Amino acid sequence: MITFDDVSFAYQGGIPDGSEPPALRHIHFHAERGECIVLCGKSGCGKTTMLRMVNGLVPHFYQGRLEGDITVGNVHVKEASLPQVAAVAGSVFQNPRTQFFHLDTTGEMAFNMENFRQKQIPFFSLHDLEEARGFPQR
Repeated sequence: MITFDDVSFAYQGGIPDGSEPPALRHIHFHAERGECIVLCGKSGCGKTTMLRMVNGLVPHFYQGRLEGDITVGNVHVKEASLPQVAAVAGSVFQNPRTQFFHLDTTGEMAFNMENFRQKQIPFFSLHDLEEARGFPQR
């Protein structure tokens, strides 16, 4: 579940008096678990800013003036640390090759698990995955 409750955000910029125009104003939005949402619009309309809020990069990496409440799952993005937000939300880039750190899937999975401080990588057989997805047993 993702909820934006009267969210506004202005990036911290170079204007000395702090009067940067908001990238987003008074956004009210709710998405239930499992919903597929498409954000579309002209360049500069706030799509990327909204996604940065969902994955916690705003306000934890991109500084600015953030008003309102953002909740992802049970995590309140403004109060949670970036690692806490990363445990429930993430982003996939338009070109997936630009986001990989390793050349093979095992290294990529291990990298993710290490970041969450897991000492062992869980092993799933094809049978386990088929059963989890509801496929009948053979």
